[in-house]
Amino acid sequence: MYIFNSCKAFLRTLPLLSFSKTSPEDLDTDGEDHVADEVRYLCMYLPVSPRKVKTAAAVADDPLELKRL
Repeated sequence: MYIFNSCKAFLRTLPLLSFSKTSPEDLDTDGEDHVADEVRYLCMYLPVSPRKVKTAAAVADDPLELKRL
């Protein structure tokens, strides 16, 4: 996700968001939180898959015999 300087509402409201006093996992809904909701819905709609870790290729010459461990 890219945020450009032309996203005036995002840049204005996101830094002002604060946590709820009763539910720490949620935002305080007394303030303007429409942009945060939009970003949350976007992230939920287009989740990022974890990257696959590439395994090292097998070493042909193994003087320490690490393949047996």
